[in-house]
Amino acid sequence: MKMNSATLPHRVFSLLRAKQFLVFYAVGLYVLDLAPGLLAAWVAGHRPLATILGSDTSLIGAAIRARHASGSLAVAALVLVLALGLSAFFRAGYLRSLVGKLHVGPVDGAQFLSMAGLTLLMLLVDWAAGAGYAWSGAGAARSTLVEVALLTANLVVLYADYVIVVSGLRLGRAIVQSLRTVRANPALSVGVLLALVLVSWYFIAAIRPEIRGPASSFAPLLVVWALVLGSLSFVVDVVLIMVYIDSIERGRIVNARRE
Repeated sequence: MKMNSATLPHRVFSLLRAKQFLVFYAVGLYVLDLAPGLLAAWVAGHRPLATILGSDTSLIGAAIRARHASGSLAVAALVLVLALGLSAFFRAGYLRSLVGKLHVGPVDGAQFLSMAGLTLLMLLVDWAAGAGYAWSGAGAARSTLVEVALLTANLVVLYADYVIVVSGLRLGRAIVQSLRTVRANPALSVGVLLALVLVSWYFIAAIRPEIRGPASSFAPLLVVWALVLGSLSFVVDVVLIMVYIDSIERGRIVNARRE
C-alpha cells in the first residue's frame, strides 16, 4: 500500500461517495442477519411476529429452545447453519467490494472459513448476551455488567472481519490484529461502537411500541427498520475499514499478511 496524504475524514467521505451504491448490499446483509433469527424463533415457539420482535431472536438461543419440540430442533439447526454460511459468504463479498471491484463472495475457501468462524463467534456472543440479560433480571448492577461484557467482546473483534478481507489473515490472527487496531485508535474505536449501539437502540426503542397486531399492520415499519439500520451499518463499515487501512499506511500498526 502506498502512503496517502489525505486525512482520515477525507478518505472516509471519498469512500462513502465512491461506494454509495453498496448501501443496498449492506441493507440486504442486515436483513440476512435479522431474518434467520426471527424464523428460528418462530420455529421454536410459533409465536406471532410482533411478540418475537420483542424477545430474544438469537439463532443459537432459538435452536436451544426448539430442542423439546418435535422436528423443530432440526429445522432451527438447519436455519442456523444456512444463515451462518450465507452471512459469511456475502459479508466477505461486500467488504471486498468496499475496497475494490464488485464481488459476491470471498476470495477463497480460507477466507470463507475465517468469516464463518467469526460469524459463529458473534452468534455465540449474541446468545450469551441474551442469557446474560435473562440472568440479570431487573438488577441494575447485573445489567451493567452484561452490557460492559458485551461491548468489550464487540470491541475486541471490531476490526476482525476487515482484517480477514484486507490482510487475508485467519481468524485467530485477525482477532489479534483487530485488538492492535483498537489500541492504536482507542477513542475512535470506542466512539464508533458506542454510536452504533446507541443509535440502533434508540431507533428500535422508538418504533417497537408501534409493532403490534398482525404482521401486515407493521410491515412498513420493518422496511424502515432495515433501511435505517442497514444504512447505518454501511457508514460504520466504511469508517472502520478505512481506519484499519489508514492505520496500516501511517505505520500505526504492522500490516501482517497471511503466510
